[in-house]
Amino acid sequence: MQVVLSAINSKYIHTGLGLRYVGEYAKAQGHEVTLIEETINTPILAVLEKIMAVPAQVYGFSVHIWNKPFVFKLIRMLRKLRPQAAIVIGGPEVAFDIQRAAGVFGWQWLCPSAYCVSRRGAGEPEWRHYRNR
Repeated sequence: MQVVLSAINSKYIHTGLGLRYVGEYAKAQGHEVTLIEETINTPILAVLEKIMAVPAQVYGFSVHIWNKPFVFKLIRMLRKLRPQAAIVIGGPEVAFDIQRAAGVFGWQWLCPSAYCVSRRGAGEPEWRHYRNR
């Protein structure tokens, strides 16, 4: 399965370590993983263009306090262009209150026909659910 993991950092010198761990775990589960890293200063359409260049079944985003509005806007745009793809959100800004984060989109909107999961703690183990999808 093709997976795109997107880290929207505050600066280029910041790296998305969490998504790197998740990506390596997903690769070990047999998924093809593409990591896309940009900053909140990159035009959102440029980021969307990079994401859309990879026809994935799963798109994952790490949500932090500095990128939350950017990422949520990006997800809304992506959902219109790839309605059947699963969208996975994680990170410190959604992990503590997944119900509130899901309320922004609604579960049906976020994952209309794909497997969805919410989890506290490490995100790596959840990729085993996507293995046979």
